[in-house]
Amino acid sequence: MKTYSLNDLPRKLPLFPLNGMTILPRMQFPLSMEEPHAIHLVDDALRADRMIGIIQPKHTDSVIPPLYRVGTAGRIMAFDEVDDGKYIIGVAGVCRFQVIQEIPTASDYRMGEVDYAAYAADLIAPEPYHFQRRALLGQLRDFFDHSGITVDWEAIGRTPDALLINSLSIICPFDVPEKQALLEAASVEKRLETLQAILTFANAPGPAVQRILN
Repeated sequence: MKTYSLNDLPRKLPLFPLNGMTILPRMQFPLSMEEPHAIHLVDDALRADRMIGIIQPKHTDSVIPPLYRVGTAGRIMAFDEVDDGKYIIGVAGVCRFQVIQEIPTASDYRMGEVDYAAYAADLIAPEPYHFQRRALLGQLRDFFDHSGITVDWEAIGRTPDALLINSLSIICPFDVPEKQALLEAASVEKRLETLQAILTFANAPGPAVQRILN
């Protein structure tokens, strides 16, 4: 993937709100773009720099829900046009951003003025990261068993440490505030701490406990 500097990144981004879905820098994820506004967003992005902003809404109780302040700029790396002009796109995370303000637009999708300065380290290749997995794997087994999720433990065992933490942060079916806390973690070490805290509460016996990440 192309190497970016802060000066390369667009200050205005088309925003694609996704409930319960985040993407992290240097990670890739497929997205199905089926609604008219999503199709228009992809059409315009493909004609421009292929950059879009993936961001979570705080709730879905309104037609235009408020958004969290932090999202991730991603580049459309691949796309496939399917039935009725819909798209399956592959997005690679580039850098997290903070929304300064939303920009009025004549388009049917949302636009934001964004700033990347707080997350400039996302653009630097990370140093190798290692941690002792035993405690995390035990929490994961309990969580997946309780959730009825089947996983490939051999694949988990082969996944490098930092990639494992980031992948779990994306794919685990956590609540929106928890996903956001994982996204905003300042480092992979902090993301691991947050992930383990979430799993501790998720695995707690008895009635569901109140989430601490509001």
